Amino acid sequence: MSLPALRFKEFNEDWSVKKLSDIAEKIGDGIHSTPIYDENGEYYFINGNNLNNGKIDISKKTKRVNLEEYLKHKVDLTDQTLLISINGTIGNLAFFNGEKVILGKSACYINLKRDENKYFVRNLLQTSNISNHFNKELTGSSIKNLSLSTIKNTKAFFPSHEEQDKIANFLTAIDKKIAQLARMHELLTQYKTGAMQNIFNLKLRFKDDNGKDFLEWNEVALNDLCDIQKGKQLNKSELNDFEEFPVINGGQEPSGYTNTWNTEANTITISEGGNSCGFVNLIKQKFWSGGHCYSLVNIKTGINNFFLYHALKFYEEQLKRLRIGSGLPNIQKSAISDFTFKIPMSNKEQIRIANFFDAIDEKIAATQSQLEAVKQYKQGLLQQMFV
Repeated sequence: MSLPALRFKEFNEDWSVKKLSDIAEKIGDGIHSTPIYDENGEYYFINGNNLNNGKIDISKKTKRVNLEEYLKHKVDLTDQTLLISINGTIGNLAFFNGEKVILGKSACYINLKRDENKYFVRNLLQTSNISNHFNKELTGSSIKNLSLSTIKNTKAFFPSHEEQDKIANFLTAIDKKIAQLARMHELLTQYKTGAMQNIFNLKLRFKDDNGKDFLEWNEVALNDLCDIQKGKQLNKSELNDFEEFPVINGGQEPSGYTNTWNTEANTITISEGGNSCGFVNLIKQKFWSGGHCYSLVNIKTGINNFFLYHALKFYEEQLKRLRIGSGLPNIQKSAISDFTFKIPMSNKEQIRIANFFDAIDEKIAATQSQLEAVKQYKQGLLQQMFV
């Protein structure tokens, strides 16, 4: 007898093994061809990459088709339909909520029987047992594919419908908390973006302690504010996964760790090459600046380092346009040095702007941390509440 480690006390019946095909009216996928697009059409052509966070994600870039094309390719989807991505990205899930869509081949639909709890099944498909099984059954070398046959024949343990409902209701409450935190994170990020637009485009200005305007902003070149220092590449033998100091090559994540450092904490970096070319970061601990990293050092008197970071983050897309080369692009030091932008001449205004954005960043980071914690909590529950 297989039972979950964590269970509601009022239930003691055995769980039974079923195939996914046993609980579904039909399991199928979308068309394996390209439909005729119509930018004026009111029906959307979606694939597995449109399935995000439990919903069908439709954007301005989503291709459209007209009624004739829709009628040619439509499949019967219901309020009991669960969609799962099966080609390229595997395992993304979404409910069908009456959207005007036709499906591509990377979107599989599972039309559950009327008495099945779709929220229970969605959580079941998120467990590590199911994910591991799907991964073992993938075919294809470069682009992975999960077959309909695998999905139909996937076996899992199911409790009574009453216990399914109890589990689903409990986990749905956690999903709502996850959605709330995700929305809060999104709104804070949008607020910061809008504030940066207003402040760095001089549509919004801070006042001094007397309520008066600060000094005007002047256009400067980056090399007027600091020295730009390129890092030094380490040998692979000097890298490991556990030493104290991260090795920064310009990207968002360290490329490794080492037992020494060459750059002070709270240094701004700009990626010199590769896919992250032009990415701006602020490293808050001592680190090793690698061969594909520019570090901004010897910040001039009167320039607030944290303000400079936020300003360069605002201009990050313009920095990325300094890239040269087609394969692995790079940015020349001379281009970085000559990059010009406007900054306030008042150090006090710089500090106020820096503190303002630091406070928003702290709220964004705290919300992200809460979101990850709740997601981890749910993952732990999934492992204990399912077999």
